[in-house]
Amino acid sequence: EGQDFFSTYTRDLPYGYDSLVENLLDVSHIPFAHHGLQGTREDAVPITMPLPMVTSSQQLEESSTQGHNDDLIKFSFKDRTMGMNREAQLFLKSPFFFFYDGQFEAPEGRTTKEYEDFTKRRGYDAETGGVAFRLQVLCVPVGPGFSRLILLNAKKAGTEDFQSKLPRWVGHLFGHRFLDSDLTFLHYQERNLRRSPRSAEAWQQSYYMPAESDRSISAWRQWLAREGARCVAEGPGSQLPPSPLRRDELMDRFTQHTDHCASCRDALRSIDFWQRCLGAVGLGSLVLDRLALGPTPLWLFGEVVAVVAVFGMEKLKGQFVFQDYEHYKS
Repeated sequence: EGQDFFSTYTRDLPYGYDSLVENLLDVSHIPFAHHGLQGTREDAVPITMPLPMVTSSQQLEESSTQGHNDDLIKFSFKDRTMGMNREAQLFLKSPFFFFYDGQFEAPEGRTTKEYEDFTKRRGYDAETGGVAFRLQVLCVPVGPGFSRLILLNAKKAGTEDFQSKLPRWVGHLFGHRFLDSDLTFLHYQERNLRRSPRSAEAWQQSYYMPAESDRSISAWRQWLAREGARCVAEGPGSQLPPSPLRRDELMDRFTQHTDHCASCRDALRSIDFWQRCLGAVGLGSLVLDRLALGPTPLWLFGEVVAVVAVFGMEKLKGQFVFQDYEHYKS
C-alpha cells in the first residue's frame, strides 16, 4: 500500500526455504555477515525486540474470513546500521511473503554528513522525521537444500529513489554480492543443523540463542514445527543433496540468476560486443603503429585504452558468472 514497484531481483540459492527465511528474519547478523555492504561490525549494538506475535495458519484463515488482515509472525526491533539508528517492524503475511517497514534516524539525534548524504540518496520523510526503510521479499521452496529469493524493489508513491534510476543489472550485481557474503555460511550451517544426532525438528538442541534479537528465530522455528512444514520434518523433504566440491559451483551466479534474467543476459551480450569492438580497435591501432602510418601517439593511446577496456570488461563479465567472497579480506 502506497508503494510503487519498479523492479524485481531473483536468485536461486543453495540452501533451503527454512534457512532462507530464518536468515532474513535474523536482524542481528547484518553488521557481521554483511560487513562493508550494509553497515560495519562497529554498528553492532544490543538489539531491542519485544516478544513476536505468532498466529497459526488456521487462526489466520479464520480471521481472514471475518475481514481481518492478520500476520503469521509480527515483531518490532531497534538496532543500528550504517552508523544510523533504525526502528522497524516485520510482517510475515504468508509462509512465502513478508516485508519490513520502518525508518532510519540520525545517530543519537544529531545530523551527520553521512546521514545528510544518505537522505539525499534515499529521500527524507518529513512526516516520520527519518528515511523510510522498506524491504519486500518472496521466499519460495524449490527442493531439499534449495530455495528462491524474489526481492520486490519499491519506492514510496510519488517519490524518486536513486535505485530506480540505475540499470537493473547494476542492482542485480550488488544483490549478488550481498547474498554471496553469507551464502556459504548458510549452506553449511543447514547441513550442520541436520547432521546426526541433530535435526531441524530439534533445533533447540543445536542453537544457543540467549539474546533478545534471537526471538524472531525462535518464533520462526516454532511456527514451522507447529505447522508441520515438510522442509524441516523427517522424510524426503529434509534430505539434503551433497555439497558442491568447488566454490564456483556453490556460488554460481550464472546458473542461479544470469541465465534466467533478461536484463543481465542483455548486459552480458552488450559487454561482450563492445569488448570485441574495442579489441578490434586496439589491434588496428597496433598494426598502424607498427607500419608507422599516421600519428603514432594516437595509435599508442588507442592501444592503451583498448587493453585497459578489454581487461576491465572481462573482469565485469566475471561478475555475472562467479565472484568469490572472502570474509577474511573484509
